[in-house]
Amino acid sequence: MTEWGQGIQNKQISLEPLPGPPPLGEITIKPNFFKEVLIPHLTYFVTILSQLGGAVLLFYLAKFGMDWEKRKDKEDKKKKQAEARKLSIMEEKKETEKEDIKRQAREEQQRKMEAEKQAKRQKEEQEREAKKQKQQEAELRRKQQQAAKEEEAAKAKKVVEKPAAAPKKPEPKLPALPSDAELTKLVKELVGEKTEDDMATTTKKSVKAEIEKKLGINLDEKKTTIYEAVAEAVEEWADNN
Repeated sequence: MTEWGQGIQNKQISLEPLPGPPPLGEITIKPNFFKEVLIPHLTYFVTILSQLGGAVLLFYLAKFGMDWEKRKDKEDKKKKQAEARKLSIMEEKKETEKEDIKRQAREEQQRKMEAEKQAKRQKEEQEREAKKQKQQEAELRRKQQQAAKEEEAAKAKKVVEKPAAAPKKPEPKLPALPSDAELTKLVKELVGEKTEDDMATTTKKSVKAEIEKKLGINLDEKKTTIYEAVAEAVEEWADNN
């Protein structure tokens, strides 16, 4: 840079005046203006615009790609978080199920232990009851044997002390029941001897009682015969009187 600056300083710079604007009458439009000037400028302008549009398009495409990548990363991250939460929930569920299984196993074991204790207590109670019952039966047999021995001893003592038996007295023979004809005759005799005042108080039972007193025996077996005979005797007594 220093050598280039010194070279410029050594050269003689000549300043020429700029050309002025052409007069209005000299301005003319060339016949190939559109072809030589306008079209190339338009082409250049269009090229610039297309390049700018391409750059803008590339920018937006790049931005869209970056946004798409970001969205994809976010979605992947959300999916991973969701899967992680799902796995965590499944793990918690598995742990909960394991705890439930362990708790149920402990409860089942406790129930079995309680059932075994209850069965053991019942068995002990049954054994005590059986032992008590056996003791009671043994005590009862002992008392029965002792009572039987005492009774045999008392019987033996009575046999030794008992005097000679007196001769039995002959049992009196019961009188035989009278026949129906005899009872009928006896009833008619009793009723025929009664007066009118006696008949006012005479009944079948009173006649039966008088006959039993007279004969000294029970005549319940002949009650029907006596009652029929009393009815006939009363009718005869009424006809005669």
